[in-house]
Amino acid sequence: MVFFLIFQMEKGGGGEVVGAKIVRGQETKRSKGFGFVEMTNKDKGLWAIKTLNGQERA
Repeated sequence: MVFFLIFQMEKGGGGEVVGAKIVRGQETKRSKGFGFVEMTNKDKGLWAIKTLNGQERA
């Protein structure tokens, strides 16, 4: 899922992704369903938030 979203950001004009972090539960180590992405450009990062925020992927 993370790779798909990074691909969407870079191909869709979101700019270059320099880091990504998936948030996991402390006990289960399973994904909590969200994460954080670091990008090289603030404006492109804001574009990615506006465009991709809330999207779900299987």
